[in-house]
Amino acid sequence: MSAMTDYAEQLKAMCDSERKRMLDVDKRIREGAKVRAVTGLLLSVVILIIAWTVAGIMRQKAVFIVAGIASGLAALLCMQFIPAKLRYVKVDGGYIVYGCIKFLRPCRAIPEKRRSLPVIGIADGAFEGTKKMYYLTLPATVRIIGKRAFAACSDLRGLILPEDSALADIGDECFKGCVNMTAFYAGESIGSIGKSCFDGCNVLKHAYLGSSIAIIGEGAFAGCGNLDDVNLSDKIITLPKAAFSGCCNLKQLILPSNLEKIETDCFAYCSSLTEIRVPPKVSYIGQCAFKDCSAARLIYIDSKPQFIGDGAFRNCKEATLRFKTVRKAQNGWNGQCFDNRMRVVYAEKQ
Repeated sequence: MSAMTDYAEQLKAMCDSERKRMLDVDKRIREGAKVRAVTGLLLSVVILIIAWTVAGIMRQKAVFIVAGIASGLAALLCMQFIPAKLRYVKVDGGYIVYGCIKFLRPCRAIPEKRRSLPVIGIADGAFEGTKKMYYLTLPATVRIIGKRAFAACSDLRGLILPEDSALADIGDECFKGCVNMTAFYAGESIGSIGKSCFDGCNVLKHAYLGSSIAIIGEGAFAGCGNLDDVNLSDKIITLPKAAFSGCCNLKQLILPSNLEKIETDCFAYCSSLTEIRVPPKVSYIGQCAFKDCSAARLIYIDSKPQFIGDGAFRNCKEATLRFKTVRKAQNGWNGQCFDNRMRVVYAEKQ
C-alpha cells in the first residue's frame, strides 16, 4: 500500500469515526427535542386549563384578559415545536432544496424523497446565515451543494453524509465562515470543491475528500488554522492559488503523484510542515508557494521544474532543499525563489 493510500485510509477512519460521533450527538439532540416538545405541550394544556377554569369560576373581565394572555403564551410555547419547512424547486431528475421556513425550530435533516422523487441538490445560499443549526443530515441522493449554501452558518458543527453519498460537487464559499465546523467527510463520489469553500473554518481539524476529488478551488482551505489532516487524490493535477494558505497546524503533506502545478501561495504560512516532497511530474511552482513554511527541515524536489516563482521557498531558512535530478539552476527560475539562508543541494552528475 502506498504512503498516499495508507494516509488516506487512516484519515478516512478518523473522519468516519467523527461522522458517527456527530450522528450520536444529533440523535441525542433529537431525543431531547422530543422530550421538550411533549413537556411543552403538556405545560401548555395545564396553563390553558387552569387559566380558563379560574376565569369561568370568577367571571371577571380582568381574569378573562389574563386567561387570554396565558393562551397566547401557550400558543407561543407550542410554536417552537413546529418543525422547519423546507422549500423545494422541481428540476429534471428530482427536487432541489432552495430555502427553509422556520419558526423557532432549526432544520436538522433533509429527506431522501419528495413526492416520490429524489432530493438531488441544495441550491445557492439555501441555508446561508442560518443560526442554531448544529448538525444537518443529508441523504445519499444529494449530488450537488451550491455556492454559499451554508456560508456564515456559525453554529454548524458538521454536515452528516452517509457512507454511500452521491455528493459530487460543492460550490464556491459553501462553508465559508462556518467557524464551529470540526470535521468534513465527503465520501468517495466528490469530484470538485469550489473556491474558498472552507475559508475561515478555523476549528476544522480533519477533512476527508475521497479518492475521486480532481478539482480544488482557489483558497479552498485558506485560513483553516487548526487543520491537521487532509488527503489529496492522485487525480488532482493542479493545486490552485492559496488552496491551503494559513493552514499553520498542517504537519503532514502527501502531494498527488500526478500533480503538475503548484500555484501562487498554495502552502504559504503552513508553519508546521517539517518535510515536503514535490512529486516527479511537477513543472511549475508558483510565487510564494511554500513561503514561511518555517518548520521545514527537508524539502525534496523529485521533478525538473521549468518555473519556480519569486519567494517560492522564502523564510524556509532551516530547510535543506534537495533536487533529485536537477544539477543546476534553470533559466525559468526566479533568482529570489530560495531563501539565501537555506541549503540547496543539486543532483550529482551521473
